[in-house]
Amino acid sequence: MSDDAVWLPTTALSVLPVVDRLETEGGTVVMVESGAAHRIVRLSGLGVEVLAAVDGGTTLGALEAAMLERLGPPPDGDLSRAVQAAVKGLVDAGLLSVA
Repeated sequence: MSDDAVWLPTTALSVLPVVDRLETEGGTVVMVESGAAHRIVRLSGLGVEVLAAVDGGTTLGALEAAMLERLGPPPDGDLSRAVQAAVKGLVDAGLLSVA
């Protein structure tokens, strides 16, 4: 995934399957397939919120609206940049698909 990837509000997002998921008071970890092996990914609170909002599929524009409703505006005020950064991290971790 390119560091300079920019997606449109109509870009489709979907959650990729995970092998296992563990949620505790200390946070959430998921096991994802990584070639012939598996990888453990610890999710931030934002990552958990993004995956919940994307569940079932959505667009980047709809995700931005959902994140604004769920969490309010980001501290720096740039919602699009914050959501795209979160999406990129989840794509790189093998948890989201972008089409």
